[in-house]
Amino acid sequence: MGMNNNRRYTRAITPYSNKYIAPFLFLLIGFFLFFRAILWYVDFHEGKILENGAEVIGEIYSFGGKTTHFRFMYQKQKYEVNVDRAINTIELGEKYFIKVDTNDPTEVVVEWWKPVIDSSFNKIRPTEIDLEKSFFSDNFDFSYTINNQIYTRVQRFPPNFENQKSSNFWVYYKRENPRIAYLMGFY
Repeated sequence: MGMNNNRRYTRAITPYSNKYIAPFLFLLIGFFLFFRAILWYVDFHEGKILENGAEVIGEIYSFGGKTTHFRFMYQKQKYEVNVDRAINTIELGEKYFIKVDTNDPTEVVVEWWKPVIDSSFNKIRPTEIDLEKSFFSDNFDFSYTINNQIYTRVQRFPPNFENQKSSNFWVYYKRENPRIAYLMGFY
């Protein structure tokens, strides 16, 4: 009895075979680097505006979906811009400081951590604060009570936030609309 040398051994081609792994990894790394470059450019551009931009006060006049619409005055001219919403508890009439690109005033960065607080606000101690910063979010939430009604707000952490004792914080709320409120005391 002899061995049958005519037998062919074949290897099945699967999506996971070696000849597909290298191109797949190359494409995956390419997509990652492409999207990382876009994020880097956005961060760099926003950083330049924050560093060199003119500071103005913007007022929310409309919002919907993931967009917030601001009005502001810059060099005696009125502007309206749309920005991505950074927080999900916003109210019409809220005011924030905005940095404006001096070369193109339609390019702005909203300083969500810097609300405008004027004489129409009262201050109270917060009911509850959750300052746990997560990898996926730059926001925190807090609660406060006015006339036995509990309100909850979401706010953006200030840049370079380091956890602090909650006894330093105050809630500033608008007397005519208590849903507009900000947790202050980070600095």
